Amino acid sequence: MKIILFVASIFIVALPLKAAPIATVYHVTGVTCGKYLNDISNNEAYEDAYSWWIAGFLTGTNLERMRTTTTDKHANDAWIKQYCENNPLEYFLTAAIKLNEQLEKNKVKQ
Repeated sequence: MKIILFVASIFIVALPLKAAPIATVYHVTGVTCGKYLNDISNNEAYEDAYSWWIAGFLTGTNLERMRTTTTDKHANDAWIKQYCENNPLEYFLTAAIKLNEQLEKNKVKQ
């Protein structure tokens, strides 16, 4: 019985050591900028889907940071497209994070 309790206690203590994911990201994990560019050049529905994903991502970070920006959806899309054209091997999510960092630098001071 002592052995069972010992083994069970080791198992319970070890549970918190399991790494938890940093964040859950929907839709774009594993998509490179090159794939993004290919997708939007061949299909308007993909272009809309990526565009609205970017809008949702930025809205979420704006709300979380209580941030106001002076840009719009079309400017954000153009920024992402240009970034991806210059960095086709980067992940699309990286492009969105880089845009978010740029918006943070240029946020409206309150």
